[in-house]
Amino acid sequence: MKISIKNKRNLYFENGFTLIELVVVIAGLTILGGIAIPGVLTNIKLAKIDEAKAIMNGYISDCLGQYRISTDPNKFYSDARPENLDEVKLATLGYKVGKGKCSWTSLEPSDDKDSLLYSFDYRISADGKVLKTGIPSADRSLNSCRGWAGANCSLSPEKAAQFAAAAALAAKKNQCLTAYAQWKVDNGDGNTVTWNNDTNACDKTVWLFNGTPVADQAAYDALVKQKYGTVCQEWKDQKKQSGYISKKDDNGLGIGETIEECNKAKYWFHSGQVPFTTQVAWYNFNLDYQAQACNQSKTTAINNNHKGSFVYGPHSIPTPPCGRSVYLCGSTEYQTEEEYQKSSCYTPPGGGGGGNQEPVDRCIGVVSPGFCVSPFFKNNYDCRCYPGGIWRR
Repeated sequence: MKISIKNKRNLYFENGFTLIELVVVIAGLTILGGIAIPGVLTNIKLAKIDEAKAIMNGYISDCLGQYRISTDPNKFYSDARPENLDEVKLATLGYKVGKGKCSWTSLEPSDDKDSLLYSFDYRISADGKVLKTGIPSADRSLNSCRGWAGANCSLSPEKAAQFAAAAALAAKKNQCLTAYAQWKVDNGDGNTVTWNNDTNACDKTVWLFNGTPVADQAAYDALVKQKYGTVCQEWKDQKKQSGYISKKDDNGLGIGETIEECNKAKYWFHSGQVPFTTQVAWYNFNLDYQAQACNQSKTTAINNNHKGSFVYGPHSIPTPPCGRSVYLCGSTEYQTEEEYQKSSCYTPPGGGGGGNQEPVDRCIGVVSPGFCVSPFFKNNYDCRCYPGGIWRR
């Protein structure tokens, strides 16, 4: 029986592909998949990163809107949050919220081991400046990071410190200006301080008379004299001539004083000096004054032939010199008792040795103030004779 050529061809086509052909095709598809699929997965993740960046830009717009209508920049800086912060939505993109305030919002990969997703953030300073930063997790995400943060991708520690310092300075400036604005509303007469752009500190003295700024203290004094006569000046002169020193609060800061005829302007007085017009200036002078008194206490002790333990007084600050405990032998100062015991002034217990022995009880006639009951003042010179004080140890 013969098979025609036509039938042979039909048998060939009905048999299908050979095993070798199938293996070759499958191997080719596998190779193509191995090349294409990782790229597809990378593009999917990069798309998720871009969506997360778009959400973060929305947060920035929201926060800047809150900043513009805020009446207290410092309160905004410490409390404001993006209104539409959606952690559930971010989780679907593989991210979680690290920090969630307008002053600093950061996103981090939900999976710390993810090789493509990276952390990025933005910060808004108290003066409304925005800084974007990012830390790429791999070279594949570097361009995406640069698209978000530019040169601040992989922000150096030095640059981060510079921004932190600038942000802190901006916060201080806004706090100072806010306090000045509030003072103008509550008072509006006399003197206070505001921000000084020359020193970058809240130390610029300003004067207002009946709510209107005037050039300086001389202009203010002229208006006060015109309105009230010389009563204010006479009051300041009397305080100065008497050597009066303004009282201090619990923090050691001088308490400003005024009278009606000074039109609410406050002054700080100290030992015959021209009245100070700011608390800071008075405080700095007072520190120098107390340091001189403490140094003088040593000179007085030497002149009185004091021997043995000595504490610089009568003040406890500034340290040094105030409050420092030493040993004196004539004009020689010893830092430790061991050094002093080698001097000619030391008399060992039971007699012998050179020099004169200290009085048995130096605290006879010394009255300790009531505040010495607090352990906080145990090293205070005024409490030297109180149980536990520096002369009672």
